[in-house]
Amino acid sequence: MEDAIVYGGDITSHLQAEVTSANSAPAKVTMFDDTDSNLYGNYGSWLSLYGNLHLERTRNDNADDYFPTSNTAFRSEGLTMRQLFAAVRPTSALTLYAGKIHPNFGSAYANVPGNFYTFASDYEQTERIGFGVEYRLPADFGLDNARITLEADYLDTTFLSTSLLSQPSVYDPTADRAWRYRRTMPMATDGNTGQFNNWALALQGGRPETGLTYQLSFEQQGTGQPGSKTESGGSLGLMYDPGGGDGIALGRRLGVVPFVEYAQFSNFNGNAGEKERYLTGGLAFHYVRWELDVSGGLRKGSNVLMADGSRADGFDRQESVSLNYTVIPYPQITVGVGINHINDTGDPIAVIAKGASWGGGPSLTYSAPF
Repeated sequence: MEDAIVYGGDITSHLQAEVTSANSAPAKVTMFDDTDSNLYGNYGSWLSLYGNLHLERTRNDNADDYFPTSNTAFRSEGLTMRQLFAAVRPTSALTLYAGKIHPNFGSAYANVPGNFYTFASDYEQTERIGFGVEYRLPADFGLDNARITLEADYLDTTFLSTSLLSQPSVYDPTADRAWRYRRTMPMATDGNTGQFNNWALALQGGRPETGLTYQLSFEQQGTGQPGSKTESGGSLGLMYDPGGGDGIALGRRLGVVPFVEYAQFSNFNGNAGEKERYLTGGLAFHYVRWELDVSGGLRKGSNVLMADGSRADGFDRQESVSLNYTVIPYPQITVGVGINHINDTGDPIAVIAKGASWGGGPSLTYSAPF
């Protein structure tokens, strides 16, 4: 029926264990879980409601993970409402949406293959109150499945930003995420302006699982902190998969899917004169139920504001290898193991010494629709 109500969703839970030795120090053991639950409800073809519940650590939920200071097991896991927004479609080509959104800037945080966090988590934009418009370009533009989006937003400081379970203080320098975001947070946070003066513009398209896909995006972010400057940035991501998920054919049942993304920023995180450049990517080799992921990244910082107020240049790199096997295809249960190396020269809010870190361990992933 035209006005039928349809609802559902999917869940992906990734359980990871890591043994990590940073700067040749004694090894530390960490165990944690990252879970995404996506929800949707459709009324006919013109109205939809979307939500995303996310479980992750409120500490060390990015590349800082590779410099642990103690053994931990499910420490500081927090459950948050990452997205909750409504979308209306006046025409088949036009979508208008508003609520708590995930702006379309960059894609490497989701598309770099492997079991480990990458530098791309630095610039993922999450938990924003905002609105946007998506327009699907006509086929006579000559671009496959091309969509352009324009969004305006600010960091969510409402009750929807509250973290259940773990709830670190906003004044805790060891926490990556406070129990609830505030306009008066002591650290500079992208988009924390309380106004719709942050924006993201993106062009996405291509032929998923039959060819090249791409995302070209630009952004501007304020911080609302005294003395801060407006951040601006851009990114370009490319993936090539002509084999329906198996990628470029290398043999009878062997294929590879390459992905690469470049991103750069001025006045990064509101710090005047600070520039950051990122190059991340990887190769996902597929053979029947096996997947071998080889990935890495480079991060180059210029005039970076350090924790002690000084300025420095930095050049960081990361390399990782992951091997995963799908035990059950539906619902999907995957077991894996990986090894990761990172060399980090430091960051503006580091509370521990950075340097070289080796780590690795097993993982278990469950994914299913409902």
